[in-house]
Amino acid sequence: MTYAPPSPACHAASGAEWRSWRNLETGATSTFLCESDAHGGRLFVVDAAPMPWLVVASAPITHIHITSHMHYRFEFAEAGASLLLVPLIDRADIPDDRRRQAMWRDLVAQPPCDANETFTSARDHLTITGTSTGAKRAPLPWWLTLLGERDGLVRLNAAPTTLVHGVWGPYALAAGASWKARVASTWIDQRPEPSRAVTGPLSAPPDELAYAGDATWELDEPMDQLLALRSWAPLLAIAPDPLQQSLIKRLPVPSARAIRAAVEHLREPVSKLPWGQWRSMWAHNGDACYDPDWYNGLAISGLARAVESGVEAIAAPARRAVAGCKRERAALIGYMSLFQDWALCSAFSDPRGWMWNADCCHNGLEGVLAESRLRQAEGDTDGAQFLRYVGARSAIGLRAALELPAWRAERSRQQVHPQACTLTTRSMTTWSLTKGITPRDEAPPLAVQGLSTVRNITWCTGATRNPYALAGTNWQWNALLRDHLSAGAKRKLTTWWQREEAGRYADWVAAYLGTDWQARAKRGDQEARIQAAVFYHLAPEVAFRLWALGERPSAIEARWATPLNLAEQLILRSGMKLTACAPGK
Repeated sequence: MTYAPPSPACHAASGAEWRSWRNLETGATSTFLCESDAHGGRLFVVDAAPMPWLVVASAPITHIHITSHMHYRFEFAEAGASLLLVPLIDRADIPDDRRRQAMWRDLVAQPPCDANETFTSARDHLTITGTSTGAKRAPLPWWLTLLGERDGLVRLNAAPTTLVHGVWGPYALAAGASWKARVASTWIDQRPEPSRAVTGPLSAPPDELAYAGDATWELDEPMDQLLALRSWAPLLAIAPDPLQQSLIKRLPVPSARAIRAAVEHLREPVSKLPWGQWRSMWAHNGDACYDPDWYNGLAISGLARAVESGVEAIAAPARRAVAGCKRERAALIGYMSLFQDWALCSAFSDPRGWMWNADCCHNGLEGVLAESRLRQAEGDTDGAQFLRYVGARSAIGLRAALELPAWRAERSRQQVHPQACTLTTRSMTTWSLTKGITPRDEAPPLAVQGLSTVRNITWCTGATRNPYALAGTNWQWNALLRDHLSAGAKRKLTTWWQREEAGRYADWVAAYLGTDWQARAKRGDQEARIQAAVFYHLAPEVAFRLWALGERPSAIEARWATPLNLAEQLILRSGMKLTACAPGK
């Protein structure tokens, strides 16, 4: 029986002419000089530029008709056949052994068309089970496999088999239709506690209490109010009088009614599931469809931190707001689960799936865990546990992002052609500079800053002034780095600051913003603001040194010749430590 599939043409990649092919099951080699008899093979490797291709069929291929150098028509020995075409950037992925050949045949015969996950919670870990219904072998998320069991965050029930070394990590299969990953969760339940009273002269409170993220700082906007509370509510109880009273007056808590009016409710067009974003987000420039995880996460964190502030003047109105905007909280935090990417283990920073951005994911993670605490306090244990699962999954992705530079370096050594990985890569520098810095030999990539489409990666390097691998006063992320990052990796991260110019510690504002920041601010540069330098430059280093590295607070403060931002001073002067508390508290 001869069967030609309904779609007559198979398209090879542009410019990737298939010059010859080898039957991996028999070893026979043919060329595409004319129409070719495939002799009933099901597994072939094709010689092409700039990389070889793997051709896998669920039924024997009886004939290949050549339409052009980019178009081929395949005929099979039976109806209903499936065809899988895989570009290989690493020749080691050619399955010359029988075991991997069998795995490829299983993959195309019973493909994993879904990837369902369930979870269970224990005192110090979660167990995630992934299942591909009807498949013989289940793939693991790319960044879960990339991280593997490094530094103890994840333990897998069995080692998967890597079939393809991709540009973003390994594509690997479990032995059966499911896999299990045990994810440590004690880092989730860390909270900051002061160890002494604040003393000594302090900086004045800043004009803008928080980095708003957009071009405006408007303390009458609920979103900006919550961003300010996120930074300052945890510090009110340790601030000396009259500083505490002065800050309280500048920290209005939005009412539930104001929050309800400020949240825009949306629906994802395919699933019809609801999500939300702040109406004021980028309102000055028109609507935007990126960074909702940034704004949603930090705002929900601000709401939770206000409730937990220990100062009743802030906590009481925050409790009323929390109780009156449950639908809005669910919509805002639902973004992080609805747009969670299976392969990257975290939400895209754009509902179109166009961009993944590390600092957005950090902020989304912070908000997810904050909402989990709010739901636990309300008695919604199931909702709280679900968000701990979303948070654990997101943390896997962020932790794996620290491993991608080494993965990419190895692929660069192994790839068959310099253009086999056609990703554009550059170093991330300050927002205020117009041109990226080309990574130098002495400043190698240290972590992923962002991914956009399939052709761009931006890196954190020794030249990066905004260390997106870190996350300021995100307590849980710093606890994770403390517990699940090797000493060698921590040393590698801290060296990037010593490699920079001495100005980093001479003047932390100018080191991030440049010396002309005030002039740029007058022209409307949204990033030419002192709190931008705090958020992206100062706070990440202070928090990492204090909570992940365990450095002495006085030694940290002494690094900078100029006085620190007030919030960082309060954190350091109080000797604030991360301590474990009961889950959900």
